[in-house]
Amino acid sequence: LPEITFQQTEFDFGTIEYGGNGSHDFQFKNTGKEPLIVSNVGTSCGCTVPDWTKDPVAKNKTGVITATYDTKRIGPFTKTLTVSSNAKNATVTLTIKGTVKAPENK
Repeated sequence: LPEITFQQTEFDFGTIEYGGNGSHDFQFKNTGKEPLIVSNVGTSCGCTVPDWTKDPVAKNKTGVITATYDTKRIGPFTKTLTVSSNAKNATVTLTIKGTVKAPENK
């Protein structure tokens, strides 16, 4: 079976400017023997948009899952992405967190 191995499963943005870059790439590697197919990435809310490698990932090759958080929502956040694949560890949860600063009044 394929196996999905992430370099990290949690990312802390720290403090982000209002409207700033809320994207983070989670790199993964297929450490199994068969091609790995990520079938879906679900999110805990509509404020986070996932994108991921759609093609099968061969053994010892890498792919990426990009989580993009809407930084026009002020305050702290912790959001999860649920990665579904054909790997023996079929479901993996990724977490992003941080705090969006209020815009400065001009």
